[in-house]
Amino acid sequence: MSSLQTVLVELLYEGLIQKEQFIKTIEQYSNETMVLVPVPLYKSKLKRRGYNQAQLLAQGLSKKLNIPTADVLLRVKNTPSQVGLERKKRIENITGAFSVIPVSRSSASAGEANIFLVDDVLTTGSTLLEAANVLKRNGAKKVWGIALARD
Repeated sequence: MSSLQTVLVELLYEGLIQKEQFIKTIEQYSNETMVLVPVPLYKSKLKRRGYNQAQLLAQGLSKKLNIPTADVLLRVKNTPSQVGLERKKRIENITGAFSVIPVSRSSASAGEANIFLVDDVLTTGSTLLEAANVLKRNGAKKVWGIALARD
């Protein structure tokens, strides 16, 4: 883990464990399947960047919270950047951007799991909402969003 990744994961972790609601949620669902699911990047963006910041955050949190990560979402639409778009345009931009990876291609399944969606920045919540809707339609029990920063 790079030093910047370590610092950011530590900040995110500390922020989460200081939230009473987060601790209550973890305790309430401790006997059920819980997974951290990073918001995926489109394949060309991932290739160009070389990493997915949400995945790095999820992997770091996984170690700290002892909750596994699962790559169950696929970005199927190459969306333009959300930066600078108004809420309505963000929603239009992200609609249909995700699908669930078939179980045969993934080591995990969204079905019957309680999922913490992990992303780097939350602005309007459009991305997390779209991803959560896809997960819920594919059997996820509960879905919560976790973001490092809020715009």
